Formats: sequence, C-alpha cells, structure tokens
Amino acid sequence: MAVGCTLCLACVTLFGMDGEWVNPVSYSAICLARTWTLTIGFTLSYGAMLVKVLYSWRICRATKLSQSVPSKTISQLIIPVTEPYYILLSLLVIDIAILSAWQSLDPLKRSIKTFDAQLPTDPADGDIKYRPLLEHCSCDHMTKWIAVIYSYKGLLLLAGLFLAYETRNVKIRFINDLKFVAMAIYNILVLCVVSVPVTLIIPYQHNALYGFISVAIILSCYLSLSLIFIPKMIPIIRRRIDLDQHETQQVLIHQENEKRLDELKERNDTLKQQIAQKEKEIRELHLVLQKKFSSQISNDDRQTSDSAFSEEHTDRAQESPECRMADTELL
Repeated sequence: MAVGCTLCLACVTLFGMDGEWVNPVSYSAICLARTWTLTIGFTLSYGAMLVKVLYSWRICRATKLSQSVPSKTISQLIIPVTEPYYILLSLLVIDIAILSAWQSLDPLKRSIKTFDAQLPTDPADGDIKYRPLLEHCSCDHMTKWIAVIYSYKGLLLLAGLFLAYETRNVKIRFINDLKFVAMAIYNILVLCVVSVPVTLIIPYQHNALYGFISVAIILSCYLSLSLIFIPKMIPIIRRRIDLDQHETQQVLIHQENEKRLDELKERNDTLKQQIAQKEKEIRELHLVLQKKFSSQISNDDRQTSDSAFSEEHTDRAQESPECRMADTELL
C-alpha cells in the first residue's frame, strides 16, 4: 500500500510537468509515465485494502460468524495465506494488459489544443492578438480507453464498498484494522466519485484541473496512510514511552541505591573507626584494671603475711609461765 501511495504522489509531479520543463520530444514519455504510474499506484494502494477486506470476508463467510471469530477457528480454515498476494498480482496483471494494449494500439502523444484569439490586456500592444495553446496528452480513441480504465476501477471501488460494508462488524484477532481499512475505502470512494466527473467537465482548464487532481490524490493518499498506519504506530509509541519511563525509573532507583550504598559505606567506616577507638579504650582500661588488680593482690598478700606474723607473735606472748619455766629448766 505504501508503494502504491508513493507512486500516486509521484504522479502529482508528473502532472505538473509541461512544455516549460519537458521538451516536445520527451512529452510523450511523460504522458506514458503519468498513465502507468497512476494506474499501477492506484491498484497497489487500493488493491491492498481491497484484498484485506476480501480475505476477512472469506474468513467470515467460511466460519459463518458476524460478530467475532475465535482464533482456533481461523487456524483451521483452509484459506491460504498467500491468496491475497495472488489476487493483488492478478489485479496488476489486468492493469498491465490494459495499459499494454493501449500503448501498442493507440499510444498517447503530445497534442496541442488551440483556442480563439484574445485581445491584449495592455492597450500599448495595439492590434496584437494572443492565441492560447494548451499542451496535453491525447490519442485517437482517448474516450474509449478512459472508459475502459474507469469501468475497471469503478468495479473495484464497488467491490470494496460492498466488502467493507459486509465486514463492518467482523472482529478478527489477526486482522485488527478492518474498521480503519473500511474508512480508507470510503474515503477513496468519495474522492473518486467527486473528482472523476470534474476532470471530465473541465479537461481544458489546465490550472484548475491540475489543482483538483493534485488535491484529490494527496488527500486520498495521506488520509489512507494515516488511517492505516497511525493506529498501528500509537501502541508502539506508547510502549516506547512506557519503556523509557521504566528505564528512567530504573536509573533513578539505581542512583538512589548507589547513593544509599555510599552513605552506608561512610557510616560503616565511621562505625569501624568508633569501634576501633572503643576497643583501644577497652584495652587501656583492661591494662589499668590489671595493674590495679595486681597491686591489690600484692597488698593483700603483704597484709596477710603481716597478720600471720603478728598472730604468731601474739600466740607466743600469750604462752603460760609453766611453759616458760619448762623451757628454762631444759636450758
């Protein structure tokens, strides 16, 4: 579809080329390029949407459902996945056949349309008259070939309108853009219905014709692309935004964790220093206590020995006189 819209938009540039930009010898090639580019571009862009609604309509008809289609039923359908590509290829083959026959039997060529002479707008020109000339593409049976092309494309437009209406309530899990495809088909149908009669009414008003054709092509292409691709891009953008927000949150959490880790490391170092200082104080106190305890023990031993000596002396002093006399006699 995107390729077809690109060809149609390129055709706007081709329609804007005239004798000022292209020499008369190459103008016939421009006429041929306009016809082929617009026809193939329309088939690729509109045919892609037509094939999608046709495939959905076949699924709906095969399963005999009008509201929803379960995924299990879709997997059991005998409808090849490559069938839409074959249908689109068939449409292209028909276009190529018609355009080839047109080119071989009655090719487009440069033609000049001569209008009546007009008086000059400037009185200084005197008796000079101007005869406008219009350069355009034409052939001997132009009306018949255009009728063939319009009939074929009109049948495709009617088929797309019918299929879009028939699949308006269908909900398929694997084809979730049927509503937007139907809206794009309606948009192209309306623009074609409006623009085709106008182009037939004003074929020799070159500026108005080019402006109308350009606006119709640009509107149909951009509206169709917007309806098809923007709804698909919105979830991707939202998912990307959510992913960015999640990454931002993860970065903030990581930064907060690193900050907290740094604070804990600083606190740990401070506590280690405090513990080392306390241990040093404890060792110093332990040494002081040991000194005090050892000095106290030595004092207690000294006091014990002194008390024992004094008790022994006292006991000897308190002995009876008889013991003293016995000692004397023994002497």
